[in-house]
Amino acid sequence: MEPGQIASVLLGATVVGTVGYAVYRHFVHRVTVFDHQFALHWRGGRRQGTLEPGRHTLTGTGHFVLTLERRTQGEPIFGQEVLTSDGATVRASVLVRYRIADPVAFFDAWATAIDTPRTGCYVSSYLPTYSLAHEAAHAALRDAIGSRTLEACLTERLAIAEELTRRVAEGVQGTGIEIESVALRDLVPGSDVRRAMGDLHVAQHTARANLERARAEAAVLRSMANNARTLQNNPALVQLKLLQAIETGKAQVVIGADAWRALQPSESDSGLDEA
Repeated sequence: MEPGQIASVLLGATVVGTVGYAVYRHFVHRVTVFDHQFALHWRGGRRQGTLEPGRHTLTGTGHFVLTLERRTQGEPIFGQEVLTSDGATVRASVLVRYRIADPVAFFDAWATAIDTPRTGCYVSSYLPTYSLAHEAAHAALRDAIGSRTLEACLTERLAIAEELTRRVAEGVQGTGIEIESVALRDLVPGSDVRRAMGDLHVAQHTARANLERARAEAAVLRSMANNARTLQNNPALVQLKLLQAIETGKAQVVIGADAWRALQPSESDSGLDEA
């Protein structure tokens, strides 16, 4: 075969291979769906259903696949200021844990598909900043706290969390979301209420300390009064206590003038000494 013929054959094979590869890339798409994903399948703008986890080969044109998270997700709500039924302000934080149970219902209720070129047959999705679970939890939080007083909110945290779980589950019915739990992370009164509560605690502890001090002083006085009555009714006991105090060195003996003169030697005793 002449060199020119060889070159022509190689060129033709290259062209055929390039065209064949382009046709293959355009009409044959391979899609991998992982175990932790849902996959929605469209073709020509019409939804074809869902794809099971695994590797799929889609032939033809107009295929679009959107993957959604199958695993449990957390939706935090930070620092929401809510008024209680008695007009106090509290700042609450909530964590909603949910998962997508029905991807079709979830997409129809909340998401929008956006065609993105140069990504094979995959399609991205537009999800609003906050999910349906977030919106439902926000409304439920206001209802649960707004129906309670400040004192009830601070003492019924578990009951509030249970009520939030029930209300949020009711709020997302029919949207493909399954609520697992709603945890009340923080519940903090406003700054003015915290200052007032701090002053109240200080006053309560001060009053309690004063009461204990007064009780101790009253107990000491009662003991002293009982001792005084006992000594008054038992003169011998007074002398015994005096002797014990002198013996232990805890008493100071003071001799009066009459006793001092009685202890001095008399004049007759002085004469005898002189004799």
